[in-house]
Amino acid sequence: MIRSLTLATLLAAASLAPIALPTATAAPLTRSGVLTTQDGVRYQVVRYGDLNLAHADGNQALYRRIVKSAERVCERHTPMRPTFRADVAACRAAAVSRAVQEIGQSKLTSIHLAATSARRGRG
Repeated sequence: MIRSLTLATLLAAASLAPIALPTATAAPLTRSGVLTTQDGVRYQVVRYGDLNLAHADGNQALYRRIVKSAERVCERHTPMRPTFRADVAACRAAAVSRAVQEIGQSKLTSIHLAATSARRGRG
């Protein structure tokens, strides 16, 4: 059984707003695996059918995939002004949170909450 999740962001005029994207007509795949729809939505499919989510290590691996995908989808190749960096960080955080919520696995949610509180503690 192939299980997958699509992480996506829509570039608004001044900010990055993460959205869910079930399917879309896309441009060719980039080296990073990120696609862009005709409407400017960047997205990447995260497959996890090979992982056993009944075990912590499977959830850890899925969380790493989600975070990496969010980094790719939210990344921008423009000058990194402080406000822009904050927008990218917010995009990543929202994309990861939405993906974790969409999957709905309690172990994955626990990993996410621990990672989020650890980041806040350093911030």
